[in-house]
Amino acid sequence: MRIADSPKCRWTLYLAAGLALALSLCLPTQMHAQKGYNAVCTATSVANINCSLATLDASQFTGTTICQQIYNALSYLSTLYSPNNDPGAVVDARGITTGLTCSAANETPWTSGSTAVTTPAIILLPAGLITISTGWIIPDRTRVFGEGERSNPAAVHGPGTQIMAGSSFSGTMISLGGNTVYPSTSTYPCGSATGICFGVSIADVMINGDFQTITGIANVNSQELSYVERVNLYGILGTGLSITTAQAQNSGPYSNITCNPGPSGTSFASTTTCIDINGTGDLRGIHGFTATVGSDLICPGVTCPAAAIYLDSDSTTIEDAHFEGFATGILVGSVAHAKGDVIINVNGGGSTLTGPTVDVVKISSNASDLAIMGVTASANPSGNANSIHDTLNTPAITLTDSHVALYAIGEAIGTSGYSRFTTSASGLVPTWGAGGGAPGAGSCKTGSLYSNTAGASGSILYLCKASLWVAIN
Repeated sequence: MRIADSPKCRWTLYLAAGLALALSLCLPTQMHAQKGYNAVCTATSVANINCSLATLDASQFTGTTICQQIYNALSYLSTLYSPNNDPGAVVDARGITTGLTCSAANETPWTSGSTAVTTPAIILLPAGLITISTGWIIPDRTRVFGEGERSNPAAVHGPGTQIMAGSSFSGTMISLGGNTVYPSTSTYPCGSATGICFGVSIADVMINGDFQTITGIANVNSQELSYVERVNLYGILGTGLSITTAQAQNSGPYSNITCNPGPSGTSFASTTTCIDINGTGDLRGIHGFTATVGSDLICPGVTCPAAAIYLDSDSTTIEDAHFEGFATGILVGSVAHAKGDVIINVNGGGSTLTGPTVDVVKISSNASDLAIMGVTASANPSGNANSIHDTLNTPAITLTDSHVALYAIGEAIGTSGYSRFTTSASGLVPTWGAGGGAPGAGSCKTGSLYSNTAGASGSILYLCKASLWVAIN
């Protein structure tokens, strides 16, 4: 049946719609709660309530220094949650602007005199210069974030967070976990002497060694989900970042790291280095790294550090790295065996301010099964750096190519050599080339092979003998 469209009908419909809208505004309706954090509580036995992520303002806790205030906040947090069930609250210290010098004995965010607290947390540090006299040992499941690297390490105020070693500091400034007790206590940062830490990290800070022969950051037993990111290692005349022992396996990645031990005129030891990886396999790698040092222009010399990175570990990747002023960018296998490592996209050079880089990558006696891809040797005050220096061979192989796409070393063959391949056309290393014709009359490296892909009616395979190509098939 058709209903006639008339003014009376239309007004009736409008009135009905208006009445429905009015009722919807006046009558109660069922609402759906907005989803968010669970309720914050102090007991886990409250029915239908789950304790959740809490944020504590460290500036509201007692203490005359930032270390004391963070320690007291963590101590309070430990009364809310048992250590095994703590979800990892946020201790926000960004509001603390005074008392940034922690000079008392054993004064850190986790220790006070003879007591220690290891309640897991996310700690947010303020911008400014934080001076420490006792090394910080970050416990299990704890992350520390600053407000970014400081562009001017000499500035007391300004953007970014700087942690600086106090005068006469010794040891390690920042430890990711540890296998010994906190000083003067019986508390282990990872639970016991044999405990392993997980989820330990530090990010967005400058670590300033104040030109002392110390270690900036060390990891000896923090594994999965433990990392260092966006950190500037400055003024450290010992080791900037140390990753050692098998207990630190599976940690990383260690990414976006800048290292500058000091400007020209600083007295460096040959052992001054940015990263030392020793005896730790299966790392998540070093990704994004820049190392510059103001060494002399006669390198290696008394004030020229020997290497920016010591790689003495297995199954480790180093990629996207730049070096200036170190005798060697990456030194592989000089102390312990280094097998199955991969180096990708690295370059070295220098200037009159930083001094030269002699070898971008140097391969020492304990290396094997090493793959190097994408090496660039840039200009130095004294000429181009060597892209690759391979001392496994006798005599040593030194590639001066500006760019090397691939250099690979495999296993030892007897007592006289290694399986080895490179794309370098320097004539120093045997290669296997290919082309749509004979190799020509040019000299070659004895032992090289060449495949003629268009040699259906002629020679297909050539061997370099006495520096000349000889058809063998």
